[in-house]
Amino acid sequence: SNEVEGEVLTFKFYDSDADEVVDLVESIDWELNMVVGDLIDPFMLHTPSDEVTIDIQLQTGWNWFSFNVSNSDMSLNNVLSSVDGNMDYIKSLDAYAEYIDSFGWFGTLGLINNAEMYKATALSTDVIEFTGLPVEPNDIPIGLNVGWNWIGYTPQNSLDINVALSSIDDAAGY
Repeated sequence: SNEVEGEVLTFKFYDSDADEVVDLVESIDWELNMVVGDLIDPFMLHTPSDEVTIDIQLQTGWNWFSFNVSNSDMSLNNVLSSVDGNMDYIKSLDAYAEYIDSFGWFGTLGLINNAEMYKATALSTDVIEFTGLPVEPNDIPIGLNVGWNWIGYTPQNSLDINVALSSIDDAAGY
C-alpha cells in the first residue's frame, strides 16, 4: 500500500484450470509495518467455494442456537441481517442486545462468538441464513465455569453427546 493506514487489503487467486481470477474470502485492515501470520500460525486464504451457508430455523418465541461458521464480520447486524425486524431480543449467558428499527442491534452483546450459545426471541417463524467458513472445533476453546454454561456447538456434523463432551471427563455435573 502507499497509505500509512485506513485501507483494506484484499486477495485474489488465479485458477489456471478455469482461466479466471477469483476473489478470496479474507481481507485485512491495513496498518503500517503489520505482520499477519507466521511459520507456526500461518494466515490462511480461502476461496468462496470453501464457505458454507447455515440455515437456523426459528420458531415464534424463544429459540436456542449457536454458530459453527465464522467470517470477518461477526457483528449482530451482519450475522442476523437475514431476520432484521423479526428477532427483537438476543442474549448470551452474560450479555444481551435488543433490535431497534432504523438502528439495528443495541446492548452489551455486539459480536457472535462461536464458543457460546444464544437465546433469542422471534416474532414469527423465520430462518437465520449466514455464510462463512466452517470453524475447526479444536481451534475454538470453550471454557467452563462453575454452574450453568451456554456452550456453542462447533462441529459440522452431528456427534453422540458422549463423544461431543468427551474432553470434559467428570468436570460436568448433572
